[in-house]
Amino acid sequence: MLYISIAIALFIAGYIALVIKGNSQFYAVGIIRAGEGKVNTQIILKQGDKTPLLAMALCYLAKIRWLIITEPVWSEKTFSNILNITVNNWPVVPNVEMLSSTKKDISEYKVTVFYSARKGWYVDNVIPTCGYYPGDLVTNYYFILKNILSELNEDEKILLGSMLSRFRDDILSVSDIDKSHRGLQRLLNKANLVLKNQVIANNS
Repeated sequence: MLYISIAIALFIAGYIALVIKGNSQFYAVGIIRAGEGKVNTQIILKQGDKTPLLAMALCYLAKIRWLIITEPVWSEKTFSNILNITVNNWPVVPNVEMLSSTKKDISEYKVTVFYSARKGWYVDNVIPTCGYYPGDLVTNYYFILKNILSELNEDEKILLGSMLSRFRDDILSVSDIDKSHRGLQRLLNKANLVLKNQVIANNS
């Protein structure tokens, strides 16, 4: 029985290490800090491959679309309007504001994208517990999107613009989004499909 317990423990430890190693191969972290009259953004990219940045642009957008289901009704209208302006004027990203930037305390948003062979690209994000405003949930995305653009070359910007155009049609056409995590996964699946198809088309 002891040997079986040890074997199981080793298997679990090995599996966890494999998952962590696999997920850590490709990731990007975006940080948005608003307060004291300004907004600062930072992107941490582990490797030179820009795919995590493209994944962040789509997957974080999907997560925000899912999160605003429980926010005031005007949040969804703001989301749609700014996204349409962005796609229609690409690669010019509209100037937006964060209400928390006018406050003394710093509010920090953080988004991380990972890749899993089983799930594809997925996203984890942190919303500030203090100094949170519903409008900032939408507009913080466009600050990080500008930072993403600054890391891309011209061809990559065109590719991302094409992805956002396709993904906009997908997420704005969904009128009844499931509030459960299943609903979020469906949106992320759409983002992954756009990523996969556009990268294949671009490389063909």
